[in-house]
Amino acid sequence: MLLEAFKNTIFPYLVEIGAILFIYSIISSGYVVMRKHDLRDLVEKLRSLIIGYMLVKGAFTILAFINKAIDSMKV
Repeated sequence: MLLEAFKNTIFPYLVEIGAILFIYSIISSGYVVMRKHDLRDLVEKLRSLIIGYMLVKGAFTILAFINKAIDSMKV
């Protein structure tokens, strides 16, 4: 029940917002590299951006795990 509600209402918006912020951050990081020429800083930012985007995409998996744990409990 919880999983279906999340999947249909919240998850598409989370993925859309995450994709927009991910693309914006890549563009802004590229601009900073053009200005400063510091590739190490770019690699650090890209790594953190990828991890953040993976967390947004992984929200569905995390919720599926929580839903299975709730369903397996006997009340």
